[in-house]
Amino acid sequence: MKRRCFMVCYLLVFLFVGVSPTMAETPTLEQQLVYALEVYDGVGYTSNFAPANEETIYLLADHSNAFSPRNTMVYYWAITRSYKADWDELNEPVESATLEILQGQTLIQELPPTLFSIVLPEGHGSRKSYLLWGADAERGYPGFLEEFREYYIQIRDYQNAYQEYQTAYDEYQDAMLDETIVEKPNAPVRPVEPPPFLKVVIPPSFGFQVNLPEGDYRIRLKDLDGQIIPDSEKKIVVFSHRRTGIGYKIIPESRWTVPERSDDPQQTIYVMGGSNAAIYLQPFYEAEYNEAYYRGLLDTQDHSGAADRWAWAHMEPFYQATMTMSSENSTGELEMTGEKPFFVVQMPGPRLGYQVVEYDPATMGGQRPTFVGFEVGLERDDRKVTIGLVDQDGVVVEGSEREIRWVPEKRPVIQYLWLSFPLLVGLIVFVLRRSRTKRS
Repeated sequence: MKRRCFMVCYLLVFLFVGVSPTMAETPTLEQQLVYALEVYDGVGYTSNFAPANEETIYLLADHSNAFSPRNTMVYYWAITRSYKADWDELNEPVESATLEILQGQTLIQELPPTLFSIVLPEGHGSRKSYLLWGADAERGYPGFLEEFREYYIQIRDYQNAYQEYQTAYDEYQDAMLDETIVEKPNAPVRPVEPPPFLKVVIPPSFGFQVNLPEGDYRIRLKDLDGQIIPDSEKKIVVFSHRRTGIGYKIIPESRWTVPERSDDPQQTIYVMGGSNAAIYLQPFYEAEYNEAYYRGLLDTQDHSGAADRWAWAHMEPFYQATMTMSSENSTGELEMTGEKPFFVVQMPGPRLGYQVVEYDPATMGGQRPTFVGFEVGLERDDRKVTIGLVDQDGVVVEGSEREIRWVPEKRPVIQYLWLSFPLLVGLIVFVLRRSRTKRS
């Protein structure tokens, strides 16, 4: 009993004393010259940074990227097993005259620092973004502030107009209910709310505009005296896609929060469901890149990709297309369907679940669609459905074809018996051999 109490006390001391200092340990900061990066990822620009321990930076060919050398404090974060920059502690631009780009031992470019700015036309929630350089960057941020000021004025005017509308509508209702008023007034017109202002422009700063064809390079910084700045040299790997195609984001009706992907045209999409099942498809442009290179582009410290593997990356959504569908039970004519907005409704009552319904702006005013996509309904008799995309000119989009197969949730008993037949034969052979061994 005493020993058990001693062990409990020991564990409590270990948990509350031994672990707490470790959890609260402050990471060690180290001043480093790093490259703050805005690299093009195929759709927009990904913010990243290259700490001193990373020797290589990956870029997509023939696209502008922003390199901003800075002195900052860097620390290792054990939870993510990566280095982090403490920009609040120190964020000092490196005073340099030029960025030199070499291929082999040949100097091919000398770049001066240039003013640049990042533009997010659809806001922070979108992958779309682009860079402004030079005079465009200098004008971009003040122009953005002016646009936002005009939007604020529009919102203020709308709110005033809406208050006037509410007052007029109350008077209109009173007049309609007043039997003494013979000539009824017309209903007031509700003001239209301005569309949301999503655009964001980041204040400009100085950086180097790096745009290179496919190949291997080196970069380094020279100071104002023409001397190479220590720790400024990095390898640059510039790569391109191997092939392009059409990929799909697959949203199952029963698991809409857990979408899947279909990247390869040869890949079959399997749908498991009851007698009737539905999936929703969102087509994307896609490109196939070297896995190690593309992951390194998105995060200079990501070394999980393999240099001998290729991976598909979804780019921009593929809009303004029509989907064709044909099944084994069809008469030969292709069924055509267009993209539609859908809304996810939580089922009422104690039973948890969701239902995907077609979005109706008349009854769902004030709410946005949950997603937009092509609905593919599968019935019990449709064991296989073939889909594809047709563009506005009626031409089949290459690489958009997919085969969809319906898999029932409950297999017939005969299938399980057939699958267990090899095991049964093996068991009989094992028993017979063992009995012969005992006899001998």
